Amino acid sequence: MRKERLLGIISLIIVTAIALSVSLVMANGLGGQPPTVTMTAPVEGATVDGTLLVQGNASDADGNEALQQVEVRIGDGAWRTATGTTSWNYSWDTATVQDGSHTIAARSYDGGNYSAAAMRNVTVDNVHIELAVSFNGTLGQQGWYTSNVSVTITAVDNVTHYNDTNYSVDGGPWQAYNGSFNLTADGIHTVSYYAVDHNGTKGEIHTRQVKIDTTPPSIDCILDPASPGGRNGWYVGPVEVTLDANDTHAGVNRTEYRSVASGIWKDYTGLFQLSEEGNHTFMFRATDRAGHTTTGTRQIRIDHTAPAVDVLAPVAEYVTGTVTVSWNATDLVDGNLSHSVNLSLVSDDNVTIPVASSLNNTGAYTWNTNLFAGGVYRMQVNVTDDAGNVGSNTSGQFTLDNQPPVIVIEQPKQGQILGGEGLEVIWNASDNIDEDLDRTIWISYREADEDTWHVVNESWIEGDAFPLLNTGSQHIDVSTWDNGQYQLRLNATDNAGNTGVAISSNFTIDTTKPDVSLVTPESDYLYINLLGREIIPPIPIGLLPLQVNTVIVGEMAV
Repeated sequence: MRKERLLGIISLIIVTAIALSVSLVMANGLGGQPPTVTMTAPVEGATVDGTLLVQGNASDADGNEALQQVEVRIGDGAWRTATGTTSWNYSWDTATVQDGSHTIAARSYDGGNYSAAAMRNVTVDNVHIELAVSFNGTLGQQGWYTSNVSVTITAVDNVTHYNDTNYSVDGGPWQAYNGSFNLTADGIHTVSYYAVDHNGTKGEIHTRQVKIDTTPPSIDCILDPASPGGRNGWYVGPVEVTLDANDTHAGVNRTEYRSVASGIWKDYTGLFQLSEEGNHTFMFRATDRAGHTTTGTRQIRIDHTAPAVDVLAPVAEYVTGTVTVSWNATDLVDGNLSHSVNLSLVSDDNVTIPVASSLNNTGAYTWNTNLFAGGVYRMQVNVTDDAGNVGSNTSGQFTLDNQPPVIVIEQPKQGQILGGEGLEVIWNASDNIDEDLDRTIWISYREADEDTWHVVNESWIEGDAFPLLNTGSQHIDVSTWDNGQYQLRLNATDNAGNTGVAISSNFTIDTTKPDVSLVTPESDYLYINLLGREIIPPIPIGLLPLQVNTVIVGEMAV
């Protein structure tokens, strides 16, 4: 039992010694494989500048704990210890070397072996080519150019060690820059550019924006109603005004309006209404953000009030012949009312009859009433202003009468002979307008071969109070008239003053009695006739017992 226990102890000691021996060999790198190293940054062919962080990883097949360090070398320079082992990095100030191609090498060390080196070829470019872009054109407002723009790309500080410059406009193809170029299209343009140095290294791409707007804004003045409702371009009611301004590129900055009369520009904030009567010259303008201004002018004429009209004449109850029609017409907007006055008769049953048209507003018109049928009327005066508004008024009612009364003398008749017993005059008088001619009729007479008429009774016409009626008769005492041929004249005057005249045919006044002597039968005789013939000769009455002068039996011619 003691012997077996001792053997077990010895065996344990041997195992422990072997393990310790292996550990020591690995720590000294005296056995196993060499370590490995990789470089993760920079990538092959990279262009670098400033301070570059070289990075990588390392490992050892015999155990990473055996790694002692990682070293980095630039070109043929000395090896420099990096920071870290399994994950390592090294900060390289590229300014310590000249621009150009350089090789970065990295290796790991495990105390006995070095790994194979990891290599990267890079290009150092520490001299940056700064390019400047200048724009030459007419600069408006808010950074907008209002003309074509010339673009010039130059190197800052007169750097000359670069090969070429390339540029692109609005994402288009890259072009070699050979001198200033022009941008002519309106809009916002992006100019991209970069330089290539003598190593062929492409510099950073830079961009600049340039805004061009050579086109003024558009502006429309929209009216509602779209066209005038009156005549001659006049609106006869309020007008709504809408301003529509547009600018494709810079955009509209401000829209304004004003009337020429006020002279004050107002900001347009939405549609507005014009209602004041008159002839308005209305101005409007739009300004874009580049500073362009477009101005428009619109004439808006508003007149919604009709002329005021007063009819001054005729005022008489009856009119006849030539009459002056007078009126007074005014208009607040149309001052002269030229060729705008129309006259019409309005009958009792509202039928309109034109009298005169397109008269100037002189206030008076000479009217020949003889051209119109008689009747009861009113005179209407219509006045139209330039906008077509019609003002109208009418006179009071009057009677138009140019026809004289008609008189028919029924007695005396042609050739009638009258003695001293008197003359019975019979007539009939009528008028198409004035039906009642009573007390407007008077009678006069003259001898047929004379020109002077004599009123039968002067008292009839004193004070225009005539006793005679339309249809009537009048007995005239002619006992004082000389014998001879006469004519009668009847005058009748209607209410309008028209006088109708009728003259009778010739008649004869003979107040002298004729001389008459009786030859047959003789006095104191008896005549006996049969069928107008004497049967026997006349017999003297003295021979007969009769108390008469003459006796006629039968018929006899005297």
